[in-house]
Amino acid sequence: MELYGVKYPGRLGRQTAPLLQTAHGIVDSLLKDVIVHTNTPLILGFSLGAYSAYETSLTLEELGLHSPAELVVAAARPPHLPAGKSPVSSLGRSEFVARL
Repeated sequence: MELYGVKYPGRLGRQTAPLLQTAHGIVDSLLKDVIVHTNTPLILGFSLGAYSAYETSLTLEELGLHSPAELVVAAARPPHLPAGKSPVSSLGRSEFVARL
């Protein structure tokens, strides 16, 4: 098994690369890398990368290309579950303190 890391534009040494503007842009970028580097990928995503990994896996299957051997995701809400509490960023100060 070989391991390939993903560096999103604007991060980790790619600060000058053009930023991707949509989630579809991220998936399209990942698809190119997955197709070039492997025939049966194990795709791992963490946090925001979990959503990118999930969408990339779905797209690979829909296109009939290199379906992942495994999809491993962590630190993200499963897409089939409803959102829980509202984000703390939307709370006023007193509500924020109470939530803590």
